[in-house]
Amino acid sequence: MKISRRQLRKIILENLSSELDEENQKLHTAQDVDTPKERLAELAQDQNYKIRAAVARNPGAPVYVIELLSRDLTTWVREQVAMNPSTPEGIIRKLLEDEEEEVLESVPLNPSLSLEFLEELARHEEWHVRSHVAINPNVTPEILKILAEDEDEIVRARAARHAKTPPEVLRMLSQERSEDILQNLAGNPSAPEDVLIKLATDELVYDKIAIKYNPASTAAVLTALS
Repeated sequence: MKISRRQLRKIILENLSSELDEENQKLHTAQDVDTPKERLAELAQDQNYKIRAAVARNPGAPVYVIELLSRDLTTWVREQVAMNPSTPEGIIRKLLEDEEEEVLESVPLNPSLSLEFLEELARHEEWHVRSHVAINPNVTPEILKILAEDEDEIVRARAARHAKTPPEVLRMLSQERSEDILQNLAGNPSAPEDVLIKLATDELVYDKIAIKYNPASTAAVLTALS
């Protein structure tokens, strides 16, 4: 029986729809913290890297599954392991030896890292690891001070942007002659008034709108800006 082009197209679309439905169902199951550990172990070996990555990010995944996925050949899967709040510190430390920058940068983003570990990462030999410490939700003013004194300009710029960075550290950073640092500082909602007044007339701050709409900008700052 000869199949018309229209019928063939319909069959292909139906098969594709069925495959997508199956993938979406697997993704939902892999992301659910209440999924049985045995099922997560099965999904951790799925051919689809998206499914494995979803398991790797699942806080309910058992340690032996997380350990398996930490050695996955797909970089994105290992990134998810690094950011999983349930990943043991021992596995995270092994990921710091990963050859892919994306994996290294994911480690400081883990919300369950101890402050001692975060401070250790703030002194890591790789600048892109240090710069991502500032993005961790639990970073402290003390750690941000370490980052503000970093030798790398990008790391210092991250500290200049963070609302938890102490005022005296922000004043120190305002003495920098770096566009990136000063621009990040201009948008910091914790920037002191005297710093913002200084930045308002600094030619290196190319986007003064950041100061104008900074919630910390006072009438004096806006006057200096005009």
